[in-house]
Amino acid sequence: MQANPMFGFSTSLQNSFHRIFLAYLIFAVGEATVSGQDKKDADAIYDKMVKTLQKAKTASWKSEYTIESRGRARKSSYQIELQKPNFFRVISKYDDGKSGGIMVGDGKDVWVYWPEGRPMYGFSDEPDLAVRKKQYFRLNWPQSKRSISHRTNMLARMSMLVVEPSIFHGYRDNMDASLDSSKYLRTEKIGDHECDVILRSFLKGQRTRTLWISTSDHLPRKLIQKISASREITTTEIWSDVQVNGKIDKKHFVWQPPKSWSRWYLPKASRSLVKAGKQAPEFKLAGLDGRDLQLSKFRDKVVWLCIWRLG
Repeated sequence: MQANPMFGFSTSLQNSFHRIFLAYLIFAVGEATVSGQDKKDADAIYDKMVKTLQKAKTASWKSEYTIESRGRARKSSYQIELQKPNFFRVISKYDDGKSGGIMVGDGKDVWVYWPEGRPMYGFSDEPDLAVRKKQYFRLNWPQSKRSISHRTNMLARMSMLVVEPSIFHGYRDNMDASLDSSKYLRTEKIGDHECDVILRSFLKGQRTRTLWISTSDHLPRKLIQKISASREITTTEIWSDVQVNGKIDKKHFVWQPPKSWSRWYLPKASRSLVKAGKQAPEFKLAGLDGRDLQLSKFRDKVVWLCIWRLG
């Protein structure tokens, strides 16, 4: 073994150091390159999904739907059919297989009806199930101006969907304006589909969406949304039977209520307001500074309540 007079190390040992340093340099450069491409790759994958929906003439899928909060989970499922320019149908079911409601977009209006009876909205709602079975909801539905996802809370134990179906009709997901980071995580197989997994974060992490997007048809197979506020709410969807440009019967987008049915309207907030001259009910809330605020402590003063939701 020959020693190097400058450092006192053998030539072979120095060569080993050089190889180790070179390997570290390649690793570091590779890591930096991946980190720099995270947002670009994740955004490109998501944009491809959006364009796939926007370019399709028809699209449909089935989804298992679970929403969890405070240790409790509500399960249901839905099937959705979409057709240009402004047609759609969503069929929802409870986890026991009973109908949770059907939503039909006929190109002009959206209709919602409940074969098993409309769910009750608050304690002052119609108590008679027989009456609620013969009620329907109707709303004007201009193309690309309204969100299907914002109406799925009228269906079986559901809240909003993780991916906005109205993207198909030209609507823009209103959460896009609050996107603060996008990251490619890994490749993972869901069923028979190889999927790119991306993480999208909104409002500094108050809401995150993890999407498993198929590399073959560029549409999701699994979706998880987490909302972190005063409590965490997790929504999970598992998609199956995903089809693009398949044939859909036009009759699926037509519905009219029977003559004996009555139109139902969402309850107005004004109906729940305390009447003038009546005493407001006591309540206690946490203030922005973390201290409790009790309404009775402000008696004989004007109290202005500003209520909003982030995420």
